[in-house]
Formats: sequence, structure tokens, C-alpha cells
Amino acid sequence: MTHFSLPFRLNTIPIILIIAGAFAGGCGQAAPDQESTDTKSSADTVNLNTTFYDFGTQCVAGGTQMHCCPNGSAMIGARVDQNVFKCANLFDTSGAITLDTGTQRNGMHSCPFGSVMVGLQATLNRFACRTIPSNPVSTETVDTGTEDGFPMHVCSQASGNPATMTGIRIDQNKFNCGQDTKCLLGACTSDSQCTQSEGTCKNGCCTLG
Repeated sequence: MTHFSLPFRLNTIPIILIIAGAFAGGCGQAAPDQESTDTKSSADTVNLNTTFYDFGTQCVAGGTQMHCCPNGSAMIGARVDQNVFKCANLFDTSGAITLDTGTQRNGMHSCPFGSVMVGLQATLNRFACRTIPSNPVSTETVDTGTEDGFPMHVCSQASGNPATMTGIRIDQNKFNCGQDTKCLLGACTSDSQCTQSEGTCKNGCCTLG
């Protein structure tokens, strides 16, 4: 059987390259505006050096089939009218994926606090949400229109900490965007959650004054 050795090795080279490409981008395509300056910190939820667009990967969560970012990645943006997502790879992929049909936060349907969006069935307003056991989302802000070059609405990364979609209000084009920044005085979505006498909720964290 050794006379098949050389042809087999030559023929596997393009196959290996194809497989490697598939794992790198899932069923999506590389983003032309792919982020390249963000650091790969193990404390971050998503790695912005791995952003890509996905045009239709399907998954099933809680019996509902929907468009999802490829396994191991999460949504950081969405163009709902074209059913295109912007995805980034998660550092921690050990969390469970569950269906959410109605959790509300900041005036919109959102994943349970601490988890991130990985899929959306827009017609039914159902989400696939993934928990992040090692580093759950602890802060959340509402983004009303940050755009990338696609163009599509994306979570703003201006604060320096990667932000991932945690909720969406489709009819108003609003996103809940979650980060893993640890709030010294506690995470919040409203002033009432801040126990300090002069505490207010700013950018998802309780602050004084």
C-alpha cells in the first residue's frame, strides 16, 4: 500500500486548507473591516480580532430553528433586514446555549443577564443565548446606532472593552450591549439597583454622585 503514499499527501494539502478556513470563519465570511488592534485578553468575552459576517448559519435552541453565529462565536452586530450577523469568537465556549422567548431589560427583549446573544429568530422574536461561566457579562449599555462599514448596526467598542449583543429591539433598531467589565460598586440596569445613598447607574455600573 505504500505506493499510494505520495499522491495521498499531495492531495490532502488543499483539503487541509479548506478545513482550516471553515473552522476559522464558520459559515460566515471574513469582515472587510476586521478589527486588528484589540488585545486578546483572556478576561474579555469575545475576541475582536476574529470578527466576521455570517449570512445564514442555522442552529436549534429549545426546539426553535434560527440564524446563529457559528458555534463558538457570538453576535456583536446584526443587519436584520438582510439577515446578516456580525460575529466574533468567544474565549469561553463552555456555557450552555438556551432559548429565550421574553426576558425584558432596558425596554427590549434580552438574554438573561450575564449571557450573550448567539442567534436570533426575528419573526418570532426568539433568541439563542449562551452563558459565559468563566467571565459573565456584568455591565450593559443601550446602543442606538453605531455602524460599521457593511454597513450594519454593531455594538460600540469605544470603551475599550469588547461589547457583545445581549438584546435587541428590532422595530427601534436598539441593542443591549454587554461587557465583562467588573463594576466595583455593582452592575446595574437602573438606579434602583444601586444601594449607595447617592448611587446612580451609569454605563451599566453603579457610581457615586
